Amino acid sequence: MPDGNVANTDVIGIDVYNAEINFLSSDCIRDVHITNFYAISNEEFTAEISFITSATVHFISDYGSYLELERDDSRDVDMDSMNGEGICDLYESYQAKFSGSIEFSLSGSPDFEQIIILTKNLCGDDSQIDVSLDIETAELMYGIA
Repeated sequence: MPDGNVANTDVIGIDVYNAEINFLSSDCIRDVHITNFYAISNEEFTAEISFITSATVHFISDYGSYLELERDDSRDVDMDSMNGEGICDLYESYQAKFSGSIEFSLSGSPDFEQIIILTKNLCGDDSQIDVSLDIETAELMYGIA
């Protein structure tokens, strides 16, 4: 998720640049909301999705700011690298709210009640539905120490 799509970087507490999230945790997803369903065809439909989970945020800042965060015992910031001018590649874990779209592809042409049943069982091994997720934005909520 490139810079500009990570909102509320002020919670990091320092000036940051190029904030991005490359990986989010699928183990602790909560507060899932799927709304505004739209039929693409009899077998495909799309909807808006949002959920909260933890993720590692990568960002760039200066060495002085890194030292400031490192001295704070409630923080767990790490440095990947630093150039000769003191510009650092840093990362830290945060809770974030993710928003985007989700596309469902069904096998066959089920009726509305069957679609409801299928979407409630998305994670089952015998699911008859394929899901494609496109996350567009993330809003940082708070850090995880």
